[in-house]
Amino acid sequence: MSGKRKLSIGIVSSYPPRKCGVADYTFHLVESLKRSGLFSFSLYPIEDAPLSYEGKVASRIKRGNCLSYEQAADSINRAPLDLVIIQHQFLLFGKEGICTSPFVSLLQKPSICTIHSIPSSPTKLEKKALQALGEKAEKVVFMVNYASEILSTVYGIPEKKLRVIYHPFPPLRRYPVTEAKRRLSMSNRFIIATFGLLRREKGIENVLQALKFIKEKNILYLVLGATHPEHLKEEVDTYLGELKQLVNKLGLNDKVKFIHHYLNYEELGLYLSAMDVYIAPYQAQQQVSSGSITYALGMGKAVISTPFPFAREMLSKGRGILVGFHSPRQIARVLEELMENQEKLHKIERKVEEFIPHLSWNKAGEDYLKIIQECAG
Repeated sequence: MSGKRKLSIGIVSSYPPRKCGVADYTFHLVESLKRSGLFSFSLYPIEDAPLSYEGKVASRIKRGNCLSYEQAADSINRAPLDLVIIQHQFLLFGKEGICTSPFVSLLQKPSICTIHSIPSSPTKLEKKALQALGEKAEKVVFMVNYASEILSTVYGIPEKKLRVIYHPFPPLRRYPVTEAKRRLSMSNRFIIATFGLLRREKGIENVLQALKFIKEKNILYLVLGATHPEHLKEEVDTYLGELKQLVNKLGLNDKVKFIHHYLNYEELGLYLSAMDVYIAPYQAQQQVSSGSITYALGMGKAVISTPFPFAREMLSKGRGILVGFHSPRQIARVLEELMENQEKLHKIERKVEEFIPHLSWNKAGEDYLKIIQECAG
């Protein structure tokens, strides 16, 4: 990049005040890049209904309406943009990414694409979507090293285009554990937690089933998060109802608490500070990223997770414990071991603290800046 003119960047993504993980990620990316003073930004927000945004909105994209994406591509082509950054998650671009290919095929601007979901066994539409992105984009960013092989072998994206940037965590306030528990009126409880937007793939029922095998009365499981906006509300509310029924059936009302709303950063920092262990019982075996695990690690917490690709990489070298899919008894054994062996728990936490600098937005911003410089010249 030469001269003093700021590069003009278009952002194609969901964006706050929309409440989803991709929106949060994009907001922090933009804020991180703003600090360099090298860029100006125009938003092309993907939304279900018009929202009010901070920043310049160039063109709105109605989620799942392929004509709207094509109109946005035309707007991008006519705008004085130097580069487009696309945040791609399948449901943001219609079911199985049906609107991805029509959108990128019309783009005439250089682009960088961050891919938030990468199936190793994609449907025809999913494969077409990611192949189109890989063909069009100057660089393709993903969040776990494991995905590099999938992107190159399954989708045929040249390795020279691929860049890994770990999913960073936002600057949440960290409280001492005892203070956080006191503020939440949860003192003297061993707190485990799952958080993030609620959907069936979270596998929360496996933790509930595990709790029936745990004799420790002071354990408390917090299920933190609201309905996911990109999943059918009726389906997710049905899932929430099933979970509450299971709590009643298993007699766990004193061991489980649902916090069913979207947590702001102050609330999230307090709850994550209070927990002793974070648990990610995901059932999606191909999942290659998890903002919630990153947030937990960023707070210095030990994590128990099923062995999906992102977790295997993030929790390696002693930073957490992996359990099998659909394995309540194994979850129970691990939790009991950590409750009884505080030294083992603290050893994991020390390993996590050593890893935290790799997960900061400062680090991610620097990595994105280098990629932008490669693409913009």
